[in-house]
Amino acid sequence: MTKTMRKNLFDGLRPTPAEHFKLYFYGAVLSLFHHVVQVYGSSEAAFKEFPFLVGYNNELADGGLAGVHSTEAVSWWLESLQAWEQKAEGHLPLEALRKAAGLDHSALILLMTVGLIEEDLRFGVVFETMQGSPGQHRATPSLLNTWGRDEAHWRDARANLRQMREMGLVRVVNPESPRLEWALEVPSALWDALRGEQNNVPGHGMRYRRPSELAGMDDLILPQDIHEKVRAIPRLFLAGEAQTLLVRGAYRNGRRTIFGAIARELNLGLLEIEGITSPHDERFRVAGPLATALNALPVIVLDLEPRESIQIPRLTACESPSGIVLSKQGGVSGDGAEHALVINLDMPAPSLRKHHWQRACKESKLR
Repeated sequence: MTKTMRKNLFDGLRPTPAEHFKLYFYGAVLSLFHHVVQVYGSSEAAFKEFPFLVGYNNELADGGLAGVHSTEAVSWWLESLQAWEQKAEGHLPLEALRKAAGLDHSALILLMTVGLIEEDLRFGVVFETMQGSPGQHRATPSLLNTWGRDEAHWRDARANLRQMREMGLVRVVNPESPRLEWALEVPSALWDALRGEQNNVPGHGMRYRRPSELAGMDDLILPQDIHEKVRAIPRLFLAGEAQTLLVRGAYRNGRRTIFGAIARELNLGLLEIEGITSPHDERFRVAGPLATALNALPVIVLDLEPRESIQIPRLTACESPSGIVLSKQGGVSGDGAEHALVINLDMPAPSLRKHHWQRACKESKLR
C-alpha cells in the first residue's frame, strides 16, 4: 500500500480528550508490538511469549490495520493521528502539552509507552522481559533508547526522554540506580489529566476548579482602584506584556478569588498548588505540564514566615500565565517571579466588609 492510497484511520471519530488519549495509547501499543516482533522475529513468537498482546492486535486489526506490517502500521497510525488532530477543535490535553513542550508526535508516543503500565499491568511483564531486569516492571532508558532509531520520522529517544524528564513529564522512581537502569513513570496527576480527567484534587496539595466554578470579574468585592487593576490583568496577559501576577495580602482576603476571576476571563480553569516550602519541590516540575493538560492557570500559594524567602523556578511546558499568592510576610525570587506584576490587598474598608457579610448571608440562605 503506497502512502498516497492511505485513508485516514480515524475519520468519523469524535475529537474528545478521551478519544485522543485512546489513539495515542494504541499508538504506543503498536510501537511496542513492532519492537517486540523485531526482537522475537515474528508475530507468532511474540504472541507466544506475551499472549495478552493478541487482544490488542485484534483491536488494531479491527481499526483498519489487518494484514499491515508493523513498520507500515506505526507510520500509518501517526499520519492518521496528525491529520485527525488538524481537524479537531477544542482543548485536547495531549496536543496542548505537545505544543507547549515543543515535542513531536513520536515523543508523545514514547511518553505513552512509559505510561502503558498505568493502564494495563501486563505491559510490565513485557518491559521486564525485554530489558532483562527481573522485578523491574517499568520501562528504563536502556530499553527505550534503542527504540525509534531505525525509523526516519522519529527523533532520537534519548533526546526525547531527557527533554521530557527536564520538563517534568516523566520522573525517575529510583534515582539512586545507574542512569540506564532508572525506572521511569509519568506523574499520576499528569497522567490522569492527559486521559481527560479533571479531578478536583489532582494530587497532594493541589486543587483544580473549572471556569464555571470561578467567580467573575463583576463578583469581586474590591476597592475601585484595585478592581480596575485586576480588570486590566487579562488584557496584559493576552498581549504578552506580563506573564506572572503576584497577589499579596492577609489570609482569606480574596487573593485566590482574584486569580479565579482572571482565569475565568481567560476561559481557563484554576490550578492551586500549596504547601511548597522548597524550590526543589517536585510539584514545581509538574505544575506547568499539569496546568497545560487541564487548560488552567497555575497559582503557587505560599505561607512564609517573616524574612523567609523562596526561589520560584519558571514553570516548564506551560503557555498560560501563572500566579503567586503571598501573605503580608515573606518574599520570593527566581525566574518564576521575575518581572511579576504585584497587587497588594489591604484589609477591606468597613463598607466592603459589610458587602461581604451580606453576600455570605444571602448565599447561606439560598443553600
